[in-house]
Amino acid sequence: MTTQVLVIEDDASIQEVLRYSLVQAGFNVQIAGTAEEAQTLIAHVLPDVVLVDLMLPGMSGSAFAKQLRQNPRTKEMPMIMVTARADEGDRVAGLELGADDYLPKPFSPREL
Repeated sequence: MTTQVLVIEDDASIQEVLRYSLVQAGFNVQIAGTAEEAQTLIAHVLPDVVLVDLMLPGMSGSAFAKQLRQNPRTKEMPMIMVTARADEGDRVAGLELGADDYLPKPFSPREL
């Protein structure tokens, strides 16, 4: 069974880089441009891992991450923050929100 990855990213060019890199690595990828769109997708199919941008339109990635960790259905789902916020404080805050890893932009597809 192919690993299901949900990417929550509002920038179309970054969506495409993530999609391409992950598909080339053998993953099945879904893209959501907002946290609200991701909520709808997760309600239907629980992904194996979620990649979340912190800066999203509407609900922030931080608020969405908190919501995932508070929900019994999603609290154990692996979550990686993929964001332009690369300061040490931002990385620590992301990990404290429950992220399993934190990947600052720009990143190389190999690093992903």
